[in-house]
Amino acid sequence: MLMDDALHIPASTRSFSVELKPKRGYLDATRSVKDSLGGGGGSESYYVKLQRLKVAEGKVTEVSRYDPVDLFSADRSRVCRAVTALVDTPQNNLKVFTFSEAGSTLAYGGRLGKVESVWSAINKGQESFIETLTDAILNSAAMLAVHAAQGLSHAHPEDIMAAHCAAIPTFSFDTPEDAHKIPELRDFLLAASANDCSVIMTFGEDGSVAESVVDIDVKGAGRVDNWVKIGRRIEALR
Repeated sequence: MLMDDALHIPASTRSFSVELKPKRGYLDATRSVKDSLGGGGGSESYYVKLQRLKVAEGKVTEVSRYDPVDLFSADRSRVCRAVTALVDTPQNNLKVFTFSEAGSTLAYGGRLGKVESVWSAINKGQESFIETLTDAILNSAAMLAVHAAQGLSHAHPEDIMAAHCAAIPTFSFDTPEDAHKIPELRDFLLAASANDCSVIMTFGEDGSVAESVVDIDVKGAGRVDNWVKIGRRIEALR
């Protein structure tokens, strides 16, 4: 959701805003045993693997060329490639909002998909938009913070389930001793939360950029079982 309190550029000078749901910017975790389930392999990102599963299950119609590892790479050519792929296949990972006196309006991505009229609405051609967003990502403190949080854990869900199956049903961040007693599970859930957050970048008419991280609710331990099941469905595609 686009939140006005996350937009620190005065309304009168806002040009447009972008909401990125970048997803996990690391190669997928491998299991600690060779006969692993869950799609571990270390050569692709989880997002890339999940795209194939979504197509196979009819949840999306085409596999996106977007790879979060490129977006977080800090290499201009790779970041540009990731942004281009997001523009080509925005799904729920890229949304562009325009502004008027009435507030903000979704103009591209998300439930709308590709809407070519957005480029005239934000007074930028597609290539100029890609270049502008690439520059913003390369200079983004929010993206660095998200990537650092994602890196708190590289554990595979199967290994987390195997090691902490007894604790998972009752684990709660509302109980401080839980987080201190089981740091591996704590860090895994914090990383998972960062994997699913959004970064909002608002661009001013003067070229300024304001950014904020939203949708950062901490994932509950009960989600681990679901991640294991998704991983097994990914593996079954091989």
